[in-house]
Amino acid sequence: KTPGPETVQVQHQLAGEDTTFVFTEFGNKLFVVVTQYNKLGTVYEASAETNEAGSVTFSTRMAFGDRAADLSVFARGIMEVVHQTRPGKGLILSLALKVKKPSAEVFKEILRIARSVLD
Repeated sequence: KTPGPETVQVQHQLAGEDTTFVFTEFGNKLFVVVTQYNKLGTVYEASAETNEAGSVTFSTRMAFGDRAADLSVFARGIMEVVHQTRPGKGLILSLALKVKKPSAEVFKEILRIARSVLD
């Protein structure tokens, strides 16, 4: 086994475009790249906190990138998957999609792919 973080890379068609998904696990964070340009895009940070009553609060923030195309809903959705499959880990997400306003179907497909890799 090689030293360093574990990385899984998968290819999918997303809205008719070749899309690369890269999942890299670090100690307390999961770094996820979803790209149709073979480079990093807008970067989001997301986390989940559970209070004493057991309810979960998700928070997201755009670290840097295209503020006009705010896709923080993607970070929140993937964070929910991370919280279910990797409790206690935070998320760093890089999104580089050719479609500026992705459809609900694209969102659902990204979540489906994330769940299939992380389960």
